[in-house]
Amino acid sequence: MLKLKSGKEIDFIEGDEAFGIAYELIQVSLNMENKATRQREVSALQEAMSRFEKDAATIVTLDEESSINIPEDVIHVTPAWKWLLG
Repeated sequence: MLKLKSGKEIDFIEGDEAFGIAYELIQVSLNMENKATRQREVSALQEAMSRFEKDAATIVTLDEESSINIPEDVIHVTPAWKWLLG
């Protein structure tokens, strides 16, 4: 988990801590139906995407699948089973 300057948190980061490089940014949420949950997860990823200059990130959910277009580029919402299959 990474705590951002704003106090928001990113659940998982794949990268190289020694060099401050992030390869993948991942949030985990049961679902994205609640507007406040959606805003919290998306805003945290937007901040991290800007910080690490990433053009994509992922939110892993129980069974939802979509893409969220944002100014930084795109956030993929992926069901856990599909994400685990890689």
